[in-house]
Amino acid sequence: HQSTDPETEEFDRTIGLIEEMIMDDEFRAIQQSFLTKYAHEFDPNLEENKFIYTDIHREYLTIIEDFIINKIKRAQPNFDLDRFMKQLESRQDELE
Repeated sequence: HQSTDPETEEFDRTIGLIEEMIMDDEFRAIQQSFLTKYAHEFDPNLEENKFIYTDIHREYLTIIEDFIINKIKRAQPNFDLDRFMKQLESRQDELE
């Protein structure tokens, strides 16, 4: 359904971009490269978390966030992350 509300249209466009990105080969290649880089750090037989996991997680978030935000900004030069985050919070029920 098409909305006449520009804010809703922008939000829907952004969600659509994110959905496309996570299915994209480039996104999968970034993830695979990251997994290959750190696979040796994980031991399925170890029940406790290593301190390095925090650093690995932080690096992963940075890489993925940068990828997604840069792609969105190329498609939507006026993209505002803070506004989008507020929209996500207020539309949480729509996304579940």
